[in-house]
Amino acid sequence: MAIRETSKGAAQKRKITKAATRILLSEGMDALTTRRVAKETGMSLGNLQHYFGTRVSLIAEVLEAFLVECKVESLKMMERFTGSSEARLREFIGWNLESSLSERWYRVLSEIWGLSRRDEAIAKLLSDYYSGVIRMVAEIARLFVGESTKDQAVLKRIATAVVALFEGYAIMGRGTPITRDEFADLVYEIASTALEMKSV
Repeated sequence: MAIRETSKGAAQKRKITKAATRILLSEGMDALTTRRVAKETGMSLGNLQHYFGTRVSLIAEVLEAFLVECKVESLKMMERFTGSSEARLREFIGWNLESSLSERWYRVLSEIWGLSRRDEAIAKLLSDYYSGVIRMVAEIARLFVGESTKDQAVLKRIATAVVALFEGYAIMGRGTPITRDEFADLVYEIASTALEMKSV
């Protein structure tokens, strides 16, 4: 009985999170309220608040869902990459750049970035989200370099720089004087040089 309740609860949370993401994408952050999500899902406000007591906890779930999606997709892509570690790193950078530039990804994060400037709780959620992204990129970087770079702090610093570059390009990409391919080459040069320097 308890397992079915947990399963039903998980399904309800997914339904709510999907509705919240749809609202965020189509109407923006101002429209994302617990009342609006309750209406979208056909739930009472009280029932929705059983799962997400506040708007902040709902936004946290949206961010967490994005992080999980990102990790799952990254690992799927990793299985398809073949060849040398250099070739696989280039493919991974290209795929991540493509993901960063997706309209859906940009729309959700830009809405949350804007709100994080005014709301400390959202700023903390965003910080936690990026910590998760950086951990994931560091884990994946370790797969490329194998045992040559064991130092987690080194991988974390390199991952932080790579994530910051991607996010920056997602914001200003169309306004930069270099193409997307040139930018991917630049990120590859920075990441591979940093990894080589730290592995000797």
